[in-house]
Amino acid sequence: MDKVRLGRRLGIGTRLAAKALREQARHVASTGTAPSSAPTPGQRSQATQTAASPQPRSQATRNVVPGGNFIRNAARGSRGFGRAFWKPFSAAGRALWHEVTGLFFALFALFFAQGLWRVRHAWRPGPEHRHFEIDLAMTVLFIYFSISAFVRSRRTPHQDS
Repeated sequence: MDKVRLGRRLGIGTRLAAKALREQARHVASTGTAPSSAPTPGQRSQATQTAASPQPRSQATRNVVPGGNFIRNAARGSRGFGRAFWKPFSAAGRALWHEVTGLFFALFALFFAQGLWRVRHAWRPGPEHRHFEIDLAMTVLFIYFSISAFVRSRRTPHQDS
């Protein structure tokens, strides 16, 4: 679909949705409850005529809370918007989080690798053998954590489309 046709359809749809929303808001303001279903064209003209003629309203109808159906539809729409808006940021944030934690695990692995290099001659039993074993185990463990974090970062679904 070309950009011009898409723009026209989106523009027409937006104008129709705004018109329906204004009519529903007028209906809620005049009666205090939202209609349970979308109004038919005959009902729209009647609601427009009713809203066009100024009628005195009592104080009780001005402070009426919108009906449950209107609130449910608004909640459903906001959830849909939240999913559409948040999902790409969530995927990118998750991938970035895995990469940052992988980097920190790699830094810890380098720290323990330095200690391992310092006591590399103590691999035989002796006074520094315990330090050699601890540095070796921690280096291997943090290398594993770092690699697994970067692998998880690559597995995170990215929202390119």
